[in-house]
Formats: sequence, structure tokens, C-alpha cells
Amino acid sequence: MKRFYHIIFWLVIIIILILIFGNSWDNYLHSFYFVSLLFPIVVGTSYFFNYFLVPRYLLQGRYLFFGLYMLYLVIASLYLEMLVLTFSFVYLANFNLGDMGAYASDAFILAIVLYFIVFATSFILMVNQLYLNQRQIKLLREEQIRNRNTFLLVRAERKNRQVDFKELLFIESRADYLILVTDKDEKIITREKISHVIKRLSDDFIRIHRSFIVNRVKVSAYNYERVQVEGLELPVSRTYKESALKLLSKNNSNEESS
Repeated sequence: MKRFYHIIFWLVIIIILILIFGNSWDNYLHSFYFVSLLFPIVVGTSYFFNYFLVPRYLLQGRYLFFGLYMLYLVIASLYLEMLVLTFSFVYLANFNLGDMGAYASDAFILAIVLYFIVFATSFILMVNQLYLNQRQIKLLREEQIRNRNTFLLVRAERKNRQVDFKELLFIESRADYLILVTDKDEKIITREKISHVIKRLSDDFIRIHRSFIVNRVKVSAYNYERVQVEGLELPVSRTYKESALKLLSKNNSNEESS
């Protein structure tokens, strides 16, 4: 998915550049050739700056090396731009500078366009990283809240019920309602979705099937197809098999080490 967004971003950049230089050049076919030559320089400069210089030197506080390599990058990118300008002047404009238009023939404008794209990419990456950080913080807070809670609050029999996590064996989904089974042989029926309830449970609860959530503390035995809880066998589906068995085996390892 990340690669998909990168492709879309650069396609938009290509279209914008073709329109800008095509309007100046008054020839969109030549503009396409010109942008095709310029594009590798734009992409290379952008990725080298954002994925090499910034994380390895700027964010690590190595400002001297960052400034030095940034200078090398500017010199190299401008030199390559001049090669594109020379090639375009010879082969696309037929040695007629006026046919190239004001934007395409001005090295200063090209440098501004190049580094505007580079820094625009940096801004987008920064905003995306901030979003991911905020999302991670939100998930951590939700996890802390879940682990602090010792009960599940549900609506059953026209009243609110607090079901203690320690007493809850498993949860079964039936059409448009759930059955909460406790170690007191009690079955509590509530009209909720299993996907909503699991978000309010602690880390001791594992999704083993589209219709079952089990309290791993209560699991007495398990294999690739079944989980045994208080003498009852619950199915393990292919979708949740890998993650469920990993958590169950981790639980057993913790018990053996303790």
C-alpha cells in the first residue's frame, strides 16, 4: 500500500510538471520528453535527501556531515539539470532557446522546482509520521485502559452488567448477539458485536475464531484445531490460527518460567 501511494504521488508530480512546462513551451509532447529526462533527477534527489540524509545525519544531530552531503547533493543535482537543459536545447529545441519557453530554459527556475518538490515530499512525510505517532499513542492508551479494567461492562436483561475478567471463560457470537460464558455456569446474553467487545477486553483474551473469543488464562489444552476451556472444546479457525497459537504458546512459556 505504501508503494501504491508513492506511485500515485509521483504520477501527480509528472502531470503537474508536464502541464507547467508544456504551457511555457507551447508543446506538450516536448514537455513530456523534457519531464521524462528531468524526472529521475527529481526522484533521486528527493529520496536521497528524505530517506538518507535526513534520518542518518539530520535527525542524528550530525549537522556537519548533513551540511557537507547536502552541498554535494545540490551540486550533483544542478549539474545533472544542466545536462538535461543542454540535451533539450540541442535535440528538442533545435538550438533555438526561444522554443524551450521561459520555465524550461531557466536553470534557476528548474532548481526552485526541483527543491520545492524535495521539501514538499519532506513535509508530506513529516505529516504522515506525525499521524502514525498519534495513532500509535492512541493505541497504547487504549491498551493501557483495557489492561487497567478488571471487568467488562455490557447491557443484558435491560440492565448494565459488570462481568469480571477472571470469571469470564469465553465469548460466543450468535448472529446479532453475544453469549458470555463464565466459570459460574452463567450465560450472559448481550446485543453487541464481537469486534466491538474485543476492544474492551484485556490482553488475556484471544480471538480464535470469527465467533469465539477465549480467556487464555482458562485454557487447559489446545492444538491447531481446538481449544479446551473447562471441559468445553472451541474451534480455532484458519484466519486466527497463527496469532492465537502464538499467544497461547507465549502464555505457556510465561507459566513455565514463573
